[in-house]
Order: sequence, then C-alpha cells, then structure tokens
Amino acid sequence: MTQSNEFSIDSEVGDNSNYSHRQSNQSISYTISDNDVNNDENSINPPPSYEESIVHSLNQFQSPISLNSRPIQGTNERQPLLKNTSERINGDPLNSMYHSTMDSPQINELNILRDDLTDFRVPEVEFDLLEDGVSSSDSRLNKDLGSLFEFFIEHNDKPEMAIIIQGYRIHGHGNGKHRKNIEIMDFRFTLDLTEYVSSHGEIRAVPTENTPNRNVIQALEEYLQRDSVWKGIEMRKVINWDYETITKVIVSTIRQQGYRRQIRISYPSRNNVVRVCADDGVTRFARNNDWMQNICCFSFLGVLFWPIMWLHEKSYKNELVSEFQMNISPREWFQRNVDIIVTNVRWL
Repeated sequence: MTQSNEFSIDSEVGDNSNYSHRQSNQSISYTISDNDVNNDENSINPPPSYEESIVHSLNQFQSPISLNSRPIQGTNERQPLLKNTSERINGDPLNSMYHSTMDSPQINELNILRDDLTDFRVPEVEFDLLEDGVSSSDSRLNKDLGSLFEFFIEHNDKPEMAIIIQGYRIHGHGNGKHRKNIEIMDFRFTLDLTEYVSSHGEIRAVPTENTPNRNVIQALEEYLQRDSVWKGIEMRKVINWDYETITKVIVSTIRQQGYRRQIRISYPSRNNVVRVCADDGVTRFARNNDWMQNICCFSFLGVLFWPIMWLHEKSYKNELVSEFQMNISPREWFQRNVDIIVTNVRWL
C-alpha cells in the first residue's frame, strides 16, 4: 500500500464558489463548486478564446492560495492511463497528431559524475513494477555506488500523465442520521498529456539541513553508508507545468457554457517513483503489499504485520528529484483542445 503526498488548497472563488487543489505523486486535482447552481440550463456557447477565458477566470478566482500536506493512498494498477468511459460526442479526444520535438537535457552534473565513477557498468538487477513506478532490493544496489547510480539513470524514463475533467452534482440520500451525499456524474472525459512530457528528466539531490549543496552522488553515498534493515531511498519524478492557470481557464470555459454545478479537474500520473530498499528478508516480505493486505484484513496477524508495513513505508526517504517539463504552453494546449472540452460538456 503505497503512500503519497497530497497538497490541499482551500480558497474562495469569486463570491459563490469554492476552489480546492490536491497534489500527489500520482495526481494533482482541483475541485470547484458553485453555490449559485442553475441545474436546468444546458446552453452551449461558442468556444471562448484563451484571452477571454483568462479574463473570465480572473473575475472568478480572486483569493490567494495556501498549501497543506497529508498522506493519501495510491491506486492499484499500472496500466495505460485511464480511458474515457463516458460517451464521446466528437470523436476520441485521446487521439492526437501532435508529437513533441523539444526535450530538456539531463543536467551536466550527472555526465561529469558518471565519468568519475570507476568500474562503471550497467547493472542487471532485479526490480518490481509497482502501481507508481519501480522498486528494488537487489543486493548490488546496496553495495556498489555505480550500480545504484545507474539504476536511477536507467529508470529515469518519462512519467505518464492525463487530465480528467468531471462535472457532477451532490444528491442527498436517506433521512435523519443515515442521510449521506452521493455524487451524480453529469460528464467525465479524459485527455492524455503524456506526449507533451519531455523525454528526459533533470535529476538533482534534495537538499538537507546539514548538506544543502550536496549532489546526486553524495546522496547515494549517504544511503549506502546507512546501516539499517529499514533504509530506503527514492527518486520522485515531477512534471512542471502551470496547472493552476490551465485549470482556471478550463473551469472558466465550462462556466461560460452555463454549467453551474461542481467541477473536478485532476492530473493523474504514473511511473513517477523509483525506489531502492535494503536487501533484507523482512523488507522483502513487507514489500509484498497485496499479500500483506489480505493477511492484515482477514486475520488477527494484521496486528503484527501492520507495524512492519508502517515501518517499511516510513523507511523511504525522498533523496532525489527528477524534473520533467511540459513541451507545450497552457495557451497552446487550450487552443488545441477547447473545442473538445466544450463539446463534451453536456448535462441534463
């Protein structure tokens, strides 16, 4: 059961709306609600320009944004990004003819450090495919600096990302103390963003209080020197883009079509974590998450195994970050996809 970080943003949007934002290693999501609900209108206006949507969003989103973090659970499978399960009105928006030609080069630091490593080789190590990336406890990665370094380089392939746009309403169900709210989906469609993600990520070490200027090799050496069966090191892949602007423009466009119910926009991603942990029988046992979950849920042994799993998850330290860039601006992406967005915003 993989944990990830979630960032929440809560702010007032205009006079009658609430705007919230969540970010994790697997997804970034925004939820927008409007108290001035018009449930009966389904008017379709011409697609607005990017400038019109920006102006409209500036009038709608007025308050500053603050961040808070807390852990959330990940999802369960590593398959191609979610396909749209709603009916396509204007073809399949996942199909695109655009191919990126710009890539961000890897940082020169890695090339220099690679030359300095003696007996450098490409290791053939064992690793597991996880819901969010790869993980390994191969003994060579816990002994040899060159093997550990190359493992992170080899798995620094670009992450996958999509945008899911949803419109829904809240319906109260039941009565008295047993009353609960149910989300009723009005529309939901998915656009794949993976092709716009640069092919190469720039790897850097996360600074610490004691070593604010350390490089990648220093971070790896610190991991190798730690003597603990629970030690772990991970690299997170981050996709840099102006999510807030593109989200506000999309929301503005949907509002201009007359939709006044709740809107949720999320950016799920996969293949965005590379983990290495100690070569120890206990940690290998804890890494079998599906089997461990079944034991914990259906037997008294969960009292014993849950602390082991908790220690295992806490052992990972986010020592490295690989930054990927989007090869398309929010403006260009919006111009390419505004017709698809407007066409798929339908409700009763």
